[in-house]
Amino acid sequence: MSSDKSSIIEKAQKLAAKGQIDKAIEEWQKLIAETPNDGNIYNTIGDLHLKANHAKEAISAYLKAADAFRGAGFELKSIAVYKKIVKIDPSRIDVYEKLADVHAERGLVANAAEDYLRVAKHYAKGGDLQASVAVYRKLANLDPKNFAVRQKLAEICQKWGLAQEAAEEYGKVLEIFKDRQMTSEAQQVIDQVLDLETSRSGQPPVENDASKEKELSRPPEVIVEKAAPVENEPLAPEPASPPMAAPAVEEPLPLSARMEKSLQEGDWPAAEVLMEELRDQPAESLAFLSKWVEYFLEKKIHPKAFLVLQKAVSLAESENMRVSCRSIIQSYLASNPEQISAHQLLGENF
Repeated sequence: MSSDKSSIIEKAQKLAAKGQIDKAIEEWQKLIAETPNDGNIYNTIGDLHLKANHAKEAISAYLKAADAFRGAGFELKSIAVYKKIVKIDPSRIDVYEKLADVHAERGLVANAAEDYLRVAKHYAKGGDLQASVAVYRKLANLDPKNFAVRQKLAEICQKWGLAQEAAEEYGKVLEIFKDRQMTSEAQQVIDQVLDLETSRSGQPPVENDASKEKELSRPPEVIVEKAAPVENEPLAPEPASPPMAAPAVEEPLPLSARMEKSLQEGDWPAAEVLMEELRDQPAESLAFLSKWVEYFLEKKIHPKAFLVLQKAVSLAESENMRVSCRSIIQSYLASNPEQISAHQLLGENF
């Protein structure tokens, strides 16, 4: 068969050189019966169809080539062929999902995240919410311990009225926070789940250990009883004392100095208070948040850096400053390129 195969290939190449594309394709197809899983044959047939402007036939052949390459363990070849297909027809969302799957298998997390996000958005826009959630879950599974992606997925499910899916994802986020001993963040998730249960049932949630714990953590009310009025006896006038000088009042530091001080001391709670004073100064607020993102990145505290980054993106969206925020996200990705949720922020907002 090897000699027959060589002669067929030689004949097909000569026909193609003469511009007889259809006849060349016929020759290549003769080889499929003997080697049906040869991705190279399908790829060549696809190239010939594309040369003849047969887009539909080219895509059909390329799909078979990509599947054959992937089945044989040649993921990089399958990626190259899938890219050919979406270049011919960018509307082939099914191919983008296949491409994302192969990227994920290869450990190309950033590429997989970009493609999954494109697919999830497409399904959501078309009203296929379940399909969109399924793809978002693939995105989240690229980094199972990434709470930001899980939390975003839970919020999406809740927004779309998929209460059961939202509860499942919030549960996963809560486990991550508990493992990392992120107590305040865990309590916020508990509150969100309780709100979700209320909206599902229409009734206030049954008091559980978490809500009891929250209630017990509040300081007790101190009731001060008013004492009965006492009749004062007239007292002898005290001798007049010389007037005391008023204590010196320390001038508060200007806002810019307090902002710099919070950064120098790494006092994020103080920075959050200062953000309230900056409420009417969005540009200054964004610049301040950008410095905090850099601060946490330098300290290698990536979860906190991402939380601040989310605040910056939210501010940029509300104040129409997306262009300014893009550089903050890119700076974060330069330090932490495998952070899927940061790629997601970049894809969603820019």
